Amino acid sequence: MFYALFYQMKKNIIKFGNFIFRWRDLIFTLIFLPAFYLVTLPELTCGGKNTDTASFIAGFLTVLSGITVRGFTVASGFVKRSGVQRKIHAEGVVRSGLFAHTRNPLYLSNFVIITGVMLCLNLTFYYSVFLPLFYAIYYSITIAEEDYLISKFGEDYKNYIKTVNRYIPGNLSHIKESFSEVELSFKRFLKREYGSTALLISSLIIIYQIKFHHQHGLDFMAAENIAAWIFSAALILLHVIIQILTKYDLLVLDVKEPLH
Repeated sequence: MFYALFYQMKKNIIKFGNFIFRWRDLIFTLIFLPAFYLVTLPELTCGGKNTDTASFIAGFLTVLSGITVRGFTVASGFVKRSGVQRKIHAEGVVRSGLFAHTRNPLYLSNFVIITGVMLCLNLTFYYSVFLPLFYAIYYSITIAEEDYLISKFGEDYKNYIKTVNRYIPGNLSHIKESFSEVELSFKRFLKREYGSTALLISSLIIIYQIKFHHQHGLDFMAAENIAAWIFSAALILLHVIIQILTKYDLLVLDVKEPLH
């Protein structure tokens, strides 16, 4: 009875994970877009100006740490964990680099980034509803992905599960040898990760400006705030320039991708 219940629950989690994987970008966008307005409402914020300031600083640093892990993972090797045709896909069991220490460095970094974003927003409703929801979403996607990898790679992936943790980094005494054959590529980062990184950082800067203007009297025209607007615009503009140059073969970002 208990086994049957557990099996059905896991089956539902896998089904939910596959569904969310397909539509995750749209779902995340629909959840975060209202935050640009909701941060203007003091009644939805936890604490006052000091709390907002401390929360944003802590959150922004947390986001940067998550971005660093994601960027490092992507730069060290292309992994088709982004899927193919909106479906979970993999071409092999990756054991090099960060994958020698955690089976899901990208999802681990996503957990960290989402936590940081919520701290930056500092909205009661987002803490109580959307933060647990995002944790559930990434956990479900992880379980769905594991189910796919076990069905595709069988004992090879099962043996990998026995030696490497799902999220919490381990095997740290072997970190030097796990990176001995890893070739970091800044081009790979620009091609695969820079766009989302630029959008996230610039969005957080804009949210800070909007929130502190409406709730704490921040002057949009103050020199430091104009500099922040310019910095945000520059991040996005650089992404647009990279895309245009790449499209017209003026910037070659094609790199040799490991077959993972």
